[in-house]
Amino acid sequence: MQTILTIEDILKVKLVTSDFRVIYNLFVHGPTRSSELFHLSRASAANFQIILRRLRNDGLIVAQQVDSDGRARVYDLAPQTRLQIEEIVSDERGGRLLRLASQR
Repeated sequence: MQTILTIEDILKVKLVTSDFRVIYNLFVHGPTRSSELFHLSRASAANFQIILRRLRNDGLIVAQQVDSDGRARVYDLAPQTRLQIEEIVSDERGGRLLRLASQR
């Protein structure tokens, strides 16, 4: 993923959608606070909220409130979403691609 980010920074183009960044980072890092997920998504604040709403409505991600701060939320992949991605990753080609991306 770091290679893609570098190319995006140099060329000033978006190669990967913010939706994918949210799903990818939740897959790699697990439950993530919304503030950190926002930073990783590289989306505008308004677009980030739209992305989260759409992914929640589509059943791809789930949200939980943080006990210590009623305003903060932690997001994670829905169990079925994680299973589907893990099946893809277990495929030799898919697994190799994701392993390479997560090493960078």
